[in-house]
Formats: sequence, C-alpha cells, structure tokens
Amino acid sequence: MIPASNKSSTGTVSDICSDYLCGLCPYDLLRNTSGNQGPCPKLHSEEAKQLYDESLPTSPEISVINEHLRSLEEALSARDRKVKEAKLWLTPLTDDTDETKKIKDRIERYEHDISKYELRRDTPHQDIIAQHDIIKSQSRICERLQQSMQTSSATARHQRQVSICGVCGCYVDHGLSNERKSLHEKPGGVHDAYIKIASKVAEIKNAK
Repeated sequence: MIPASNKSSTGTVSDICSDYLCGLCPYDLLRNTSGNQGPCPKLHSEEAKQLYDESLPTSPEISVINEHLRSLEEALSARDRKVKEAKLWLTPLTDDTDETKKIKDRIERYEHDISKYELRRDTPHQDIIAQHDIIKSQSRICERLQQSMQTSSATARHQRQVSICGVCGCYVDHGLSNERKSLHEKPGGVHDAYIKIASKVAEIKNAK
C-alpha cells in the first residue's frame, strides 16, 4: 500500500479504498442502479490515487492489485449468490409437487364423500341430515382447493415466462418486447456495471 509516511491529508492508509486506487470501485459502478449498495465505506482520495499512480512504477511493492482483485471477485460472488437464490425462487410449481398431490388427494376424498351423500340424500335420518352439513362444508373446501390449484398453475405459467439474467441478477420478463427486455443492459446500469467488473477481473488475471 502507500507508505505510511505518505498518508493522505484526509485519511489514514487503512481508510483508503484500494479499488478506487486501481480505478474501479464496485460501489461507484453500482451507484444509481438497481444494485446500489450505498456509498463506499472506504475513502476515495484523489490525492492518494495520484500519489499511488506516481509511486507504483518505481515501488511495485506498494501495489494493491491483489486486494483489488479479491474485492472484485467478492462482488461477482455476491452476484452469483443473488442469481442462484432468484432462480430457486422462480422454480415453477408442477403437478408432481408434494403440495399439489396433497391438494388433489383432499379433493378426491371430498368428492367421494359428496357422491356418497348424493346417493343417500333422500334418506330422512338425522345422521344423514348432519352429514349433509358436513358435506356442504367439504364441498366449499373442495372449491377453494380447486381455486388454489388454478392459482398455483397460473403462477407457475407466469414464472416460466420470467428468467434471471446471469450477468446482473435482474429479472427478465419474456412477455415484454425485445426493446423493453434489453433496457436493463443499457450503459450505466447494473448489467453494464457487472460486465465491467468481470472484464476487469479477466484483465488482471491475464496480466499475471
């Protein structure tokens, strides 16, 4: 890092952002985007950057490039976790899920009870009258369960029209026009920021 004797007048060595010294701070890139993480907790000192740039050619030992690389890779790892979690959330419901099977089983049981009652509805016994109330209740539950399945099915269909961008972790709605879908790729956005971060990581690794 910068020699202790050459501290910035506005902060100590440990306060200074190594990413800023190397010219690419993820906090700055993501500012004013949907991936905004707030201000960088480290100091962005133009004075320190100028001193670093001037000293680096003759004092390569002060290089913070490895620290910078770790920081950028951490940003990409955080992005990858976000993508993984989002894809998991978008996993569509299918007819083979345990919850759907339980709903189907309950509907079948209730429909069976209802059909048995329909065969005996003319029998004027009190137990049948009592059963009538139970069956009416089960019938209403059956309707609600069917509505629940229809809602789940509609949700699954909607979810299958949405994907996660592997570059920036944003949701992409395939029901939109191509022009609208590509808006998240515009310069200065979160997609563009992660492309720059990944490009910088590749550049640093290739230079080693």
